[in-house]
Amino acid sequence: VKNYPDEIKVIFLILEPLFILKNKRVFNYERKEYLSPSANCKIISSISYHIPLLRKIYSKAYLELWAQFRAIIREQPRFDLIHADFVYPQGYEACIIGRLLKKPVVITSHGSDLMINVNKKWIVKRRSTYALNKAQAIICVSKVLKEKAVSLGADKSKIFVIPNGADTSRFKPIPQNEVREKLNLQVNRKIILFIGRLHPIKGPNFLIDAISQIVNEKKQKELLLILIGSGSMEPGLKEQVTGLNISHNVLFAGGITHKEIPCWINASDVVCIPSQSEGFPAVSVEALACCKPVIASNVGGLPEIITNDDLGYLVEPGDTCQLAHAIKNALSREWDTDKIARYAHERYSWQTIAQSTADVYKFAIDRFSNPNTIKDLDV
Repeated sequence: VKNYPDEIKVIFLILEPLFILKNKRVFNYERKEYLSPSANCKIISSISYHIPLLRKIYSKAYLELWAQFRAIIREQPRFDLIHADFVYPQGYEACIIGRLLKKPVVITSHGSDLMINVNKKWIVKRRSTYALNKAQAIICVSKVLKEKAVSLGADKSKIFVIPNGADTSRFKPIPQNEVREKLNLQVNRKIILFIGRLHPIKGPNFLIDAISQIVNEKKQKELLLILIGSGSMEPGLKEQVTGLNISHNVLFAGGITHKEIPCWINASDVVCIPSQSEGFPAVSVEALACCKPVIASNVGGLPEIITNDDLGYLVEPGDTCQLAHAIKNALSREWDTDKIARYAHERYSWQTIAQSTADVYKFAIDRFSNPNTIKDLDV
């Protein structure tokens, strides 16, 4: 928000879930963490009821719609445009609100909403298609997502590719020994870092297999893989590590806050993203901003980030031999960190992303006001 042009003011409408009949309790209230209000940022909130039976019949979107309307009626905010993150349910809800309030809508697709979720249920696909058709503009964080949106019937002329950015004031090089001492990590070890959900789509099991291959070759006995995150695979991954006899080489660090991520990235030697599917993972850009090379699967938007071998390596998803080879090469190479930092700053700073997004807002308002006189926007 702080990087938007001064004329743009943002109102965040945040839903606070109240779960009904969860864990044998009638009510379980979950309050969200808020951004700090500022001159160009206001926050309003509303309780959203989550009822298990109704969620099964895909009425969650309507419960959230009701919560949003309550907040709008109560607060009476003045606004010119609605911007929703993710196509469904947020984008779908935004389009309904926009139609009722006669406001233009911009939707950002981040990856899983178009690459995974639309394939799960017919009703999700239908509502996602509705949102893509009704929005005045769509932002996709990668070219592959734009192609997917077009395949679902979205008008190509209103889709813009704007990648995720990194806060380069926070994600920047910090002396490795300094952060390792802070995190109680050994200075002399080579560290591979994984940040993400411990879920099959993220491929942490393939990364563990690759580490095992390297360790068994007795070329990197002091290699340490750090897994940051939690998820359904955690118990199985721990069994995998024990079975491969590499407990000394794998650290499950659990979940951390976003504020802590720069330290962990700077403590590492290489960041790995072994996903089976991706949109445009922010951690890839954040790693580059910290001057760390990235080894990533050749899927989704990742080839648009790791465009050459000066930034890292791309490997085929699920190919543990190729992944192990890339890790060994990355650890034995001297990287041009200045070149990596320049690339990250020039393409992915929030100042650049914010200005491009502001241009899309103007396009969407013009399209809504004058649907027959649309000009192309070069973003």
